[in-house]
Amino acid sequence: MKKSIFSALCLVLLATTTQSAWGETIEINTTNSGVTGSYQDATFMVNNIQFGFTQWMKNTNIQAKKNTTHSCYNVDAIPGVITKITIVQTKTARAIKLYGGTSEKPTTQEVTAPTAGTMVFDFSTYNYTYFSMTTPDNACYITSITIEYSASQQTTVYLGLFLAAFVAVRA
Repeated sequence: MKKSIFSALCLVLLATTTQSAWGETIEINTTNSGVTGSYQDATFMVNNIQFGFTQWMKNTNIQAKKNTTHSCYNVDAIPGVITKITIVQTKTARAIKLYGGTSEKPTTQEVTAPTAGTMVFDFSTYNYTYFSMTTPDNACYITSITIEYSASQQTTVYLGLFLAAFVAVRA
């Protein structure tokens, strides 16, 4: 009886795959974006991911020029699904449009957030690995952009280990 219960347990465990997920963050700010004192377009790396900006300049913070499409975007895919993007503005909060997608510089799937102080864009119901920010009406003064994403690690139970245990019990 014990051997057959152990055999059944081995088969159940053999067929089981476990996954654990955790959250990661990437923060973009004046220091790591390389933004300078006059409006420019550039790319930069944060956490081994390439990002780009269009018409940014450094004030005491990041100043994103008004009416700019792709004001900030990721060139490389985020290594997990984006769950949330938080944009902290200084001064008066201005309208920002954020788009998500599965390729660089998306412009069709808008993710919305209230325009007030810190803007939190909820991406949790999507499977996006790219984003693009647009400043539709006014210049925006940004302290930081924080991208939160889920990363997962998959652990599979190996057949050899269970076969060895099974043979040992049967012996």
